[in-house]
Amino acid sequence: EINIDILKHKYKFQSFQEKLDLIFQDVNTNSLDLQSLEFKQNRLKLILTSSKKEDLYQFLEKNNKNITFSSINLLENSNLYEAVIDAKIFE
Repeated sequence: EINIDILKHKYKFQSFQEKLDLIFQDVNTNSLDLQSLEFKQNRLKLILTSSKKEDLYQFLEKNNKNITFSSINLLENSNLYEAVIDAKIFE
């Protein structure tokens, strides 16, 4: 016999949509522009831009537990900073 309570405790459903919604909310909160989003297996690659480097740092700080790599560069011929971010979606 299958015990549903044991299965619920052992296996937790995590919504991909909910995770993305949280990321998009943080992008909007920090007034960032999403340039690119790629997803493979459990990895997400984001490219974000902003005229304020501090806004990118705030995004990185808030999401640091899932970030595996990040870099921020000033784009040539513009006043924009670009952040390239690799992150785990699920732990």
